[in-house]
Amino acid sequence: MTAYHDLDSPQTMRADAAAAGARLPAVTPTTLPTSQYADLFSAYPTDLPKPEIEVTEAARRLAQAIFD
Repeated sequence: MTAYHDLDSPQTMRADAAAAGARLPAVTPTTLPTSQYADLFSAYPTDLPKPEIEVTEAARRLAQAIFD
């Protein structure tokens, strides 16, 4: 297969996907694995408060000197 290889027809690709899907096991909610780590981070807050940023007078003067 090259970068210029033409794709198969939609019917052929659909048949290939159906054949591949027939070989895979069915996935249902009861067959999904359960993880012991699923509730690992529930004790942590989801949105932490943001720290206050203080702009000093020296930083203001420096910014004015650069951008004015």
